[in-house]
Amino acid sequence: MTYHTAAADILVATGSGHVVVGARGPYVEFRRDQMVMGNLTQVVGLCPHHNQRHKYFHEWRALDNTMIYEQRQTVSYANYRIGYFYAAPSDLIIRGHGAAQGTHFRLVTVL
Repeated sequence: MTYHTAAADILVATGSGHVVVGARGPYVEFRRDQMVMGNLTQVVGLCPHHNQRHKYFHEWRALDNTMIYEQRQTVSYANYRIGYFYAAPSDLIIRGHGAAQGTHFRLVTVL
């Protein structure tokens, strides 16, 4: 499978990711070897979008400015793993084996 940004269809990851849900919502988790690093730029210094340095993650931006982050410290509100990359499902389109062409992630709550 491949994962592309919803905004501009830029390839950002390959393989299979899974969804981690924490207090701040769902994120798709990827290993570094799944990331297409050539299509990402690390934000260095103060984050221009948040005007601060991030303590718990390194911020990366796809070529279309979609945010992807790399976890650097554990947090109490989710099971994010250090060294793994995370993207909001709403920012991604999934393509390839097992996915309908251009499928957006959909999260369903079962009661």
